[in-house]
Amino acid sequence: MNLLEIIILGIVEGLTEYLPVSSTGHLLLTESLLNMSQSKEALDALAVCIQGGAILAVLSLYYPRVKTMVEGVRGTNPAGFKLLVNLILAFLPAAVVGLCCASLIKVPVQHVRWHARGSSAAAHSGLLRLARQAGKSKKAAKSS
Repeated sequence: MNLLEIIILGIVEGLTEYLPVSSTGHLLLTESLLNMSQSKEALDALAVCIQGGAILAVLSLYYPRVKTMVEGVRGTNPAGFKLLVNLILAFLPAAVVGLCCASLIKVPVQHVRWHARGSSAAAHSGLLRLARQAGKSKKAAKSS
């Protein structure tokens, strides 16, 4: 594995993380297209590092929302608690379908776990973005 391959994988992750597609799947496809012959463990470790960076980027981008939800859990911000409850309620249908259909998926369990984590992070970032836009729309409607 050389530096160029690592940079390409990082770019693929960066481009696909905020899209409604599987960034993990795209990393696996890119590894295959680049004919990367390293051990599975080495490629998995690299994918974890790359996706860890993407998760940190999402958390830093949405830090104010995350902080609001933490304050809601502490009982100091009712709006933050409501946001967290709504986020959990929005995530539950996907979790139920995923759990019910897990036996139908014909890939190694380890890939399913990482794909689920990546999909969960992407879903959460999408829901936070929608909540943010809804809040802006609501403020605009009130000021009219």
